[in-house]
Amino acid sequence: IISFVLVLGIFYISYNMDNFLEYVIAHAQSINDVITRIYYPAGVYAKLVTDFRLIDLLIFILVNIIIFGVSILILSKFYFRINSRIKKVITTKKSENKELVIRKNSKYISLIKKELNTFFKTPVFILNAGFALVLFMIMVIMIVINFDSTLNMISTLEGLNISKEFVMNNISVIIFILLVFCSFMTSITNAVISLEGRKINILKSLPISEKEILLSKIYAALVITTPVMILGTIILLIKFKVNIISSIVLILLSILMPLVSHLIGILVNLKYPKLDAENSSQVVKQSTSSFVAVIIGMVILMIVIGITINFIDKVEPLIILSTALLFFIVINIILYIILIKKGTKEFSELSI
Repeated sequence: IISFVLVLGIFYISYNMDNFLEYVIAHAQSINDVITRIYYPAGVYAKLVTDFRLIDLLIFILVNIIIFGVSILILSKFYFRINSRIKKVITTKKSENKELVIRKNSKYISLIKKELNTFFKTPVFILNAGFALVLFMIMVIMIVINFDSTLNMISTLEGLNISKEFVMNNISVIIFILLVFCSFMTSITNAVISLEGRKINILKSLPISEKEILLSKIYAALVITTPVMILGTIILLIKFKVNIISSIVLILLSILMPLVSHLIGILVNLKYPKLDAENSSQVVKQSTSSFVAVIIGMVILMIVIGITINFIDKVEPLIILSTALLFFIVINIILYIILIKKGTKEFSELSI
């Protein structure tokens, strides 16, 4: 959560940097007064820069030594205690004897739960793979709350000159472009094979076919992306009162386009697995499969958006959406066949 907030904060400050700098310059004195009151050494340092005095230098050194010493004292009291608790194994003995209840799930449900646990217990994975979904929902909320202001903000970007009339006349295609961006900037499956690591042989030894294992990873990725994509799409469809046929096509596209990204991701990861990584960050951020899958997603993103923008004034919006729907159905079928025929074979050959 902290990482998401920090990244979004960096995006916001970067976009509003000119206004931010103007504000800092206009209120420099008041900002300086607040900082020096909250953090005393800052005020002493400012005095040293403008009017050097030995007594101020000694005070500055002494205050920092005291802060450093107090920090070390606090850490020494709690650090090793916390560390020991983390490594401690606590067992509890229940006095009551209860009948053992075994809950049985299907193979796919069990595998999907396993994949979801891996995703939600790996913060770097969530941040890397789920950030586009967060941006998508933020954009949806901004559009719903204040559409005119959001449109003006987008129009100020370099090279864009979008009128409100143009957007409203092609709103279904604009929603489609937003879905394309979110779908192909979200790559969840490009690391799911590599994250198995040294446990890959255990997974392969289970009485489960390679097809079931690979499809469960796809289903788990859909469980993560589909609710967000469909919810955002429905909100936009209601906001702009899109006709029923275009709405159905857009909802189908909100499922099919991320599915293309998921299939590409797992195929690339099977091609370039990294099973000997020391930690999850190496797999998610530094592996070949992550890089290749992201590049492929960006290329598809640019091609689809480029073609769409080129035809947006020449073809009816429903024809553009229907063509995109047919295209992504065909692509999904082709990728599925490749996964079943070639992907299962590559998975069976994995070993460490």
